[in-house]
Amino acid sequence: EAQRRSGAATWSIRARWMGLRGLLGHAARTGRIVANPADVLTQRERPKPGRPKDRFLSAREIEALISAAQEVAPLIVPMLLFSGLRVAELLGLTWEDIDFDQREIRVRAQMSRKGKRVPLKSSAGRREVVLMDELAHRLRKHRIAARFSASADLIIGNGVGRTLGYTRLRKSFASAVDQAGIVGVTPHTSRHTFASILIDQGRDVEFVSQQLGHSSTKTTWDIYVHLFRAREHADAARRDLDAAFGRILRGADDQSRGS
Repeated sequence: EAQRRSGAATWSIRARWMGLRGLLGHAARTGRIVANPADVLTQRERPKPGRPKDRFLSAREIEALISAAQEVAPLIVPMLLFSGLRVAELLGLTWEDIDFDQREIRVRAQMSRKGKRVPLKSSAGRREVVLMDELAHRLRKHRIAARFSASADLIIGNGVGRTLGYTRLRKSFASAVDQAGIVGVTPHTSRHTFASILIDQGRDVEFVSQQLGHSSTKTTWDIYVHLFRAREHADAARRDLDAAFGRILRGADDQSRGS
């Protein structure tokens, strides 16, 4: 309750509680305390995880995460942040899915939990995602240095050309997050971050929906309506403020120059 009054976000409170619960659990297992008091809390008493759409990275957090990822996940982190791909889609990417000429990522398959490249779950997932120039540059460098760089080879693979796998990818991502000193972040947070960037840049719901591979624009709207509305009202507010009060500021400037 004190954390909520302080203004802490729901996801932040949850992350702190999970850390404390783990520490108490270790103390209980090693005999330092009789039992883990966190385990006796009811479902209602435990901090809620919050809605995923409430968490996306700020520009400062993005910079910190990319910097921290240079040693542990130099390609994974920027690919997730600036493509909005699902983890399964990223793991399923091969070099032939990257069109450097058209500057786009062609999502055509995904990686199963069994380590097999399989068809996408829906036709909406089949899409072309914009590829920013700097990310393309990083991909080119990675391909040159990669042991497995043929068209059909996986981009995110292990040392023998097979998939890196969900567990290792998530561990690499989590290591970068820890080093960046940010909390409440998972690979899926990157997907929300990419959506928030597009919306902040003024892209419409249809474009954002297509980039994310949603089955309908309604899905996109329902998840990100608060961001679309905030952008819409902010733009309108700026226009109306200027229309109503811009002349006052201009008049003051003119008077200052004339004095």
